[in-house]
Amino acid sequence: MSPSQELNASLRSSQVRWVADDTRLSTLTQAEKARRLGVVVNQAALAAAMAPRAQVEIPTFDHEVDWRNRNGNKVTSIEN
Repeated sequence: MSPSQELNASLRSSQVRWVADDTRLSTLTQAEKARRLGVVVNQAALAAAMAPRAQVEIPTFDHEVDWRNRNGNKVTSIEN
């Protein structure tokens, strides 16, 4: 039974008024559909991308910084 036939059986039991039909793409085999995707999955790269990442330590910062008193005066005069 094709997917559209299965869907139509479900639709008939739901008493809806539309019918599903097959298309050129819906009748392709899984291998033919995969060939049309154009993507070759590298399993090693996929596993590396999906691996849990190490926790990154988030640095803490002062709420206020006065740059005039922080390792010497870093504040310049007003420029034009």
